[in-house]
Amino acid sequence: MERYWKLISIVSVAVLTIGTFYIHSVIAAEDYPEFVITTKSGDEELINSLTLRGDYGEGSRNRFVGETLQLSNEGTNYASEASFVDRWIGVMYQNEELKRLQEDYRNFMRGKSDISAIYEDQDNVIYANAHATVVNSSDFSFDVATLDKNDNSTTSFELKVPDLKYGYVYVEDVQLVDENIKIITRNYPKYQSGPNTEFHAYTIDVSEQKIVSDEVIMAVEENNNNRHSSINAVQQSNTTGSSNYIIFTKEVIEEAQHGDGTYTAEVIENEVIVYNIETGEQEELELPVKISGAVPENQRAAINGSTVYFNELNQEGLMITGYSLESKEIETKQTFDLEKKDNDRGMEQPLIKITEGKVFIVNRYKDLDTEATIVVAEIESGETLFEGKIEMKYPTPDQSDYSLYFYDMEIAGDHH
Repeated sequence: MERYWKLISIVSVAVLTIGTFYIHSVIAAEDYPEFVITTKSGDEELINSLTLRGDYGEGSRNRFVGETLQLSNEGTNYASEASFVDRWIGVMYQNEELKRLQEDYRNFMRGKSDISAIYEDQDNVIYANAHATVVNSSDFSFDVATLDKNDNSTTSFELKVPDLKYGYVYVEDVQLVDENIKIITRNYPKYQSGPNTEFHAYTIDVSEQKIVSDEVIMAVEENNNNRHSSINAVQQSNTTGSSNYIIFTKEVIEEAQHGDGTYTAEVIENEVIVYNIETGEQEELELPVKISGAVPENQRAAINGSTVYFNELNQEGLMITGYSLESKEIETKQTFDLEKKDNDRGMEQPLIKITEGKVFIVNRYKDLDTEATIVVAEIESGETLFEGKIEMKYPTPDQSDYSLYFYDMEIAGDHH
C-alpha cells in the first residue's frame, strides 16, 4: 500500500507543477503587448510566409523583464504561451518548413529536428545527419533515412563517418544526385596539428548502403599567429530543395599592434568558392563586387538557383548584385534605400533575406522612438512590392519604454 501512496504523491506533485507552470505562463503572457504587421502599400500576401523571431524587453536596468517572441502576419506568440511540452522541445525556435514536414510526414519525421539535414523534392524526403557514438566521442556516424512519397516506402541505415579524428561533424546540406545522396559537412578535427575546419562532400550509394567517396572540399586554419581565417557556407534560399551548387566565402583578417599599444584589423583576403555538387568541380569567383564588412557575415551572400546575390551596405543603402554561375556575368544590380534613423539603434544592420528573385528587408530594432519597417522588393526591377511596419496593437497613452529586437527572419519555402 505504501508504494501506491508514493505513486499518488509523485503524480500529485507532477500535476501541481504543471498546473503552476500554466498559471504563471498565462499571467506572464497577458503582461506582454501584442505586436502586428501593418500594411502601408503593396501586396500583403507576400508576408504570409514571413516569420520573425526576437526578444521583447521592458523596464529599467534594476527591474528589467523580457520574453522571447515570434511574430508573423497572424500575430504575436510569446514563449510563455507555449505548452509545457512545446517549450521543452523548443517549438518556438523551430523552422517553419520543418514544422510542415513533421505535420505532413509525421511517422517518418519522428525524432528528426535538423532542417539542414533534410532534402525534399516531388518524390522523396531524405534525412541524413551525423552523431557521435556513445563509446567514442570521435567516432561519428551518419543516420540515413529515405521516404518515397509515391508508395510511402521507407529505408533507414547507419554508416560510420570515415576517419576518427573529428571532434564534431555538422551537416550543412543534403542533396540527391543520380540516385546517390550527397552530404556536405563542416568537420572540426579533434587534434589541432593541422587545419581546424574542413568541409567535406560524402557520397552515399543508397542501394548498397555505403559511403563511396569522401572528398575534402576546403580546409582552413582559422587562427595563425596574427591572421584569423573564417569560412562559411552561403545560405540557400530553399533550405530543403534541390540545388546544383554550394557557395563558400573565406575571409582572412590580419591584426597589427602599433607602438602606442593599439590594434588594427584589416581584411587581406576575400574569396568566394563555388562547388558543383553534381560534378565535384570547384572554382574561385572573381568577385564582381566588394563583400561588405558592414553586412553581417551570414547575410553577405545568398544563392537562389544558379544566381549568387552579393549584399553591400553603403551610404546609398543596400546594394544587391546578382551574379550568374552559368553565364559568369552580372545579371542585375540594384540599390534599395534604407530609411535613415535618428538614433544609433535604428541604424543597426537590417535583417536581409533573398528568395525567388525578391528581397525582404526588416529593421531589426523597435522602441517608442524607433520604427521597424518591412520592405519586400523585386531585385531585377527594383520595384517595391510591399511596404509596412511593426506596431504595437493596443498602445496606451502612458506606454512605458520597451525594446523589441529581431535576430532571425524566415521565409517559408514552396511546398513540394
